[in-house]
Amino acid sequence: MDLSKTIDQRFPALGSNCALKVSTFINTLVLSQHEGGECLNDTVHIAKDKALLSCH
Repeated sequence: MDLSKTIDQRFPALGSNCALKVSTFINTLVLSQHEGGECLNDTVHIAKDKALLSCH
């Protein structure tokens, strides 16, 4: 199952000009909460995670 594709099909595109797919935004929030994040600023840890960066 391609979760990112399903998310992008089911949810409307974001209304801003930030050029993020909805799936990228949702996946980031889920990963942030998994890491113990409490706010959007806590997503910085995800950007620095070497294991996650190697997946792309």
